[in-house]
Formats: sequence, C-alpha cells, structure tokens
Amino acid sequence: MRIPFVLLLVAACSSDPKSNPVEVCATGQPLVAYRTGSTGWKTLQPNAKGRYVVPVTGDYELVRVGLLADGLTLTSYFASTAAETKPIDTCPEMRDTPVHVTGHLVGSGEVWMDGYGVSSMSGAFDLQVNPGTHDLLATSGYPTPITSPRVLIQRGRMISGPADLGKIDLSTGTALTNVPVTITNATGSLFTNVFLSTTVNDLATVSTSSDATASVVPDSLLQAGDKQWVDVGENNRFAGVLYTGAGTKTSFTLPPALTGVTFSAGNTTASWASLPEPYSIAELQLFSSSSLELVAATKGWLDKHGATSLAFPTDVPGFQASWMVTSPEDATSRSGSTTGTTSPTTRSSGLRILRARGRRPHSACARCNMRCGRRRNGRIHSPVSTMKRPVRG
Repeated sequence: MRIPFVLLLVAACSSDPKSNPVEVCATGQPLVAYRTGSTGWKTLQPNAKGRYVVPVTGDYELVRVGLLADGLTLTSYFASTAAETKPIDTCPEMRDTPVHVTGHLVGSGEVWMDGYGVSSMSGAFDLQVNPGTHDLLATSGYPTPITSPRVLIQRGRMISGPADLGKIDLSTGTALTNVPVTITNATGSLFTNVFLSTTVNDLATVSTSSDATASVVPDSLLQAGDKQWVDVGENNRFAGVLYTGAGTKTSFTLPPALTGVTFSAGNTTASWASLPEPYSIAELQLFSSSSLELVAATKGWLDKHGATSLAFPTDVPGFQASWMVTSPEDATSRSGSTTGTTSPTTRSSGLRILRARGRRPHSACARCNMRCGRRRNGRIHSPVSTMKRPVRG
C-alpha cells in the first residue's frame, strides 16, 4: 500500500507581492494544517485540483498526516520562510491505484518499475505499479555488491492492468561501468550507491558497493532526460553528485560528524547548542513499527526563532496523539543512500542536517513505504548531509 501524498512544498507564482503561496500536492489526508508568524494553527481543505494552498507572507509551519489502509501512519512537520521555499513550476499528478506486475528474474538481483524495487534470488517477482508508461530496470549490482554487475533496461512498457512480464534474464544485460571514487577524509568503512531516474520519472537503485567504486549505467543505455546519481559515505556522513559522464568529479569531502546533539528521554526531541555550518535544513526523523515521523526546519526559520531543538508540535487542532511516534526505534529499510550501509540496512531514528537543498531519486520522491523491498523515501535530501543517532540502552 502506498502513502497517498507528496512530501514536497512548491512555491506558486502570485500577483500579490505581499503573498508567496505555498502549494502542497496531496490527496486523501486526514489533516493538513499551517500557521504563519505568530498566528494560530489553521486547517486546510483541498482545492478542485486536490492541492492545499498555504498563503505564506513570511515564516510558516506546516503539518501533514497520511494514513494507510493497513494502519501505517506518516506525519510530517516542516517550518520555513517564504524566501527559502524553492519555486517549482508544476505539481506532479498523484495516483493510488497500483496493479500487480509479475515476472521471473533469471539471475540474482533486483527488479525496478515505477520507483519500486523487489529483490529476487533468481525467481518470481511481484511489483505494485501505477498504470501508465514505465521503464523497467533489472540489475545484478543490487542489493548485494558483486564484482561485475549487469543491468537490463526495458523502455516504454505500457501497464494498463495486471501484467506478467515473463522472463527477465540478467545475463542478457549490459555490464555496468566501474568508476573510481575518492573520499578525501574517510576514516571508516565506505559505501557507494548509484541511482537512476529515467525519462518517464521511474526511479531505481542501480548498484551498491563497499569500496571506492561506483558501478554506473553506461552512456550507451542512457537517453536524453535520464539522470544518474552517485552517493558515497561512511557511518553517518554522506555526499553525492549528479553523474553526467566521464568528466564528472567523483572526489568527495564528507561533512564533519554531527556532535553536541542530545535527545530527550523518549528520543522524541533533539536539542543542540549549535549546528555546523553551512547547512540548509535540520531534520529529526523518527521511526516505529507502524509510523514514520519527520520534523524539519530550514536554517532561516531556526535562526529567526532562535530555535535549538526539534520536536513535533502537540497543539495542532484535530491532531490525534495516536499519530505520533512515542517510542522511536530503528526501522528496516533497504535504501543505502539514506543509511550509509549496503542493503538490507537499518534506517535509524535521529537528527540529520542537510547542507544544500535538492531533489533527486530516493530523496524527495513522491511516496514513502517503510516495508523492506518496496520503497520510496519521502524526505528532502541534499548531496551533503550528516546524522546523529541517539544512544540506545
């Protein structure tokens, strides 16, 4: 089951110089609320396009709640200033009517379509895909690192209902190109992950490795509009780059470790005296077996309000206590780009700071699924970030 809303803020154009409305792409949410400046919380109703428009004139705070049919909950809080809201021209269309796309993978690896991947040890796979035109990607370079990974891409598969794709044979794929990666200030075990967004906006993890090598899709398989990312890191420090070919710089300097952060007794509040600069967003992410909670604020908002802590607000009208994560824990995830290890991995609760805002696969994607094997991470990421996890007893 997919979470039916976009974790994305867009600044819409306005003829009123005093107003910079923020448009939230969302459907089927039980609660969307905002407040600006020192005003009280106000709830929002969707417009005719199913979007929620926040009339921003300065700093603002936004709360959203998404409920899944199987009881999972995603809550988010985002605080920002109008000046820090990045303009985006369009809101993506959201649908939540997936169909089963099945097949048989010959060879060990992972199959991706519509932003969801399923691992298969040479056997049957079952993806849940929104109807429409999609690209299929099968890779032997994920979730387990191998020496000579291969990739198979099928473009323009029309999915109008449940479909059986038959055999997907990885041995007929194309060898990935190995690109050396350098991390100038590495101190521990490294990881390298590669992601691909195809022309039809289908997202996939291409490869993972535990050394300083990125296995990328060769130019011969790429089309205009495709985007490929290389992520690197160790422990809780991360960096990345949009990979555009042989001339792309693949030498990275990781951000400093995040220190001086303390957590409340229940690990639901993160506090600090100062955060290392430069950074653009601080984000507290909390996981439980049934919930994901994201609490984020931009540097401009934190500085303006003198805030040195993050916690989910408890005074939002209509907000139910049962929606909150009260006992954060580690949640199983398979996205190496957000955890710093190879798949399968453990995605932990903790505080992250992001150095530069940006959108890319597995970072500001439209949906989030906390289950192993089918996922998009509904968070704003940046090419450079660092994280502090609470000490657990």
